Amino acid sequence: MRPAQSGQILPTRPLVGEPRPELLIGPRIVTTANRTPTVHDPTVLHSSRYAGRMFDSEAGGPDPATTLSLVSRAHHQVLEQECALVELAAHWADLHHPDSQSPPAKSLPGAEQGRLLGGQGTPEVLEFAAAELGTRMETTIGSARALMADALDLRHRLPELWQLICAGRVTSWRARKVAQATRHLSRDAAMHVDAAVAGLITALPWGRFETLLTAKIIEADPQAAEERAKIWEAERFVRAGRTGQSGLKLLIAKANAGDVIWFMATLNRIAEILRLQGDLESADVRRSKAIGILAQPARALQLLWEFRNEQHPAAEPQQPGEPIENEPNPPSEASPPAEERPESTADLSEAEPPAESPGPVLIIRPSGVDQRKLRPQVMLHIHLSHEALLAATADATPLGGGVGRLEGVGPVTLGHVRRFLVDTACDVRVQPVIDPQDTPPVDGYEIPRRIREAMFLRMPASCFPYAAVSRRMDLDHTKPYVPPARGGPPGQTGVHNLGPMNRLEHRIKTHSGWQVRQPEPGIWIWRSPHHAYHLVTNAGTQYLGSGPFARRIWRAAAPARHQVVTAA
Repeated sequence: MRPAQSGQILPTRPLVGEPRPELLIGPRIVTTANRTPTVHDPTVLHSSRYAGRMFDSEAGGPDPATTLSLVSRAHHQVLEQECALVELAAHWADLHHPDSQSPPAKSLPGAEQGRLLGGQGTPEVLEFAAAELGTRMETTIGSARALMADALDLRHRLPELWQLICAGRVTSWRARKVAQATRHLSRDAAMHVDAAVAGLITALPWGRFETLLTAKIIEADPQAAEERAKIWEAERFVRAGRTGQSGLKLLIAKANAGDVIWFMATLNRIAEILRLQGDLESADVRRSKAIGILAQPARALQLLWEFRNEQHPAAEPQQPGEPIENEPNPPSEASPPAEERPESTADLSEAEPPAESPGPVLIIRPSGVDQRKLRPQVMLHIHLSHEALLAATADATPLGGGVGRLEGVGPVTLGHVRRFLVDTACDVRVQPVIDPQDTPPVDGYEIPRRIREAMFLRMPASCFPYAAVSRRMDLDHTKPYVPPARGGPPGQTGVHNLGPMNRLEHRIKTHSGWQVRQPEPGIWIWRSPHHAYHLVTNAGTQYLGSGPFARRIWRAAAPARHQVVTAA
């Protein structure tokens, strides 16, 4: 064995039967002053049991590049050790198959039996096997049993993910989540999901990967997805709880996605009306006040009627915590003339309010009310692929097969989409399909709405490495914008030169050493301050490393000096 170098993390001993001899049981850091592990002063790095003198500020310590190299090495060692634990759990289950011991001459009540821990196609395991495994792992029997179940599912039902486990190339908890999410499927359906998601489990952040996983599970067995959706619908509830804060209560609800969207839209509308009345508190506080107003339907109807001609909040699903923005109603949505209005189903009569009544008083309006003016405006984005529509057409039940994606909700069956549109009795307006390739750029710095929508269709998440999904993002000019008056070329603002980022990522790109290039629309190459390179597309992030290959890609992605794009 060659001698250890300063700062090198060495293996202690290989795992028995493990094919990777470099796999570590626990790392130890070799220091310059001492070739054995050292115990560092807890006042310097009290949280690290691997900290040696190489991290002492008085001794200088490693430079940033070496530190990042050590971080990368330690991260991969953690991956390998966690994956090795999953492999060992599967082997422990093999050692405790019911056939591994001779049957007792007399079976006693409560004696150990074989149990099916995993899904269809996995072998049985003696039910007491989890006890000793759990004690060695310093965890509960239930946790050890769950680890064996996940390991068996991965090996017997998810072969591509299992290969990543054996190679130590995937975070074990992610692979286990896939095993748990697919356990109710048949073995063939689980393998279908495995083939669809295994290649992206390391490229996508968990939130985006979980959305993909849910969609593929629905595609693998649409009928089972419909049955599970009905079961979940039976678990809807609304509960009130205590907060420990005087005068406040907690309201918790789980309801159909369509009902929640309409409810939030109405809350947003009433909260906006309160702002128009002079309430300057935060949007969250005004939404909470709106709940009290909705509890008095007459008062809610009064407010909606009085402000029926005022501006509505922006017609898009809004999440709690997001500011409420106003946008004038488009001319196409203006109410029709009185003679063209449909007859109202409400039987309303006119009455004068009592003069002595204090506070808000309901003023009953005559019939012929255009109720569309009282309803909140909500814009829903439902994404349906051509294949999903073909599957729905071929299915005996209308819209029974296939999967769609409802923004703000996630993947749903087409049957769920149909129920939402029918049960809410909403007006459906079909928008033309937006092709980002056909969205012409503009010369100005400001970004038109059509370009913004095209960008979000092309890139559903931030273009920063390993970023998550959010519709409230800045659109940054990849190549800095130069005003035409200063010699800037035309067509600088378009999908070819924009990248979505949240505000923090935008600040990092602007004010730190991170750099980005976009050689083609929808492909971003990032270089970190320490010259690590990442490739980002709508399929996720790929780490390119920091070697000659990555540097060549970075140079090739350099923008052309005189690139002109024709603007609209």
